Amino acid sequence: MKTSIHSVINYLTEHHYDRPIAPRVLSSPTTKDFVHILSFLLKAIDPNFKFVGKFEEEVPVVFKALGYKITINKGPLQSVGAAHSWPQLLAALGQSAALPPSAATPAATAPPPADAAPP
Repeated sequence: MKTSIHSVINYLTEHHYDRPIAPRVLSSPTTKDFVHILSFLLKAIDPNFKFVGKFEEEVPVVFKALGYKITINKGPLQSVGAAHSWPQLLAALGQSAALPPSAATPAATAPPPADAAPP
């Protein structure tokens, strides 16, 4: 977990994250910290990205649209810093930090239309 924390911190620092960041923040973050960090990471892919509804409902859809191997459900997002939730969410942040900006187009961050056929 320490390696993941340092990887995320390194990415945030190198990309001029606009808030103070330290290992203690990523050891047990608040929901507000998580949402801000995730928003920052997703804006590297789509500069216009913004959560428009409940983030607990949007995050799983966005991760799926980006092709993440990690499946995130609403449960962990309701208790972000909890010991049972945080390792999975930290791994998702790490995967976000590893995506190059060209890995997705702005359309990839939007949920697919309800009538879209499966690939």
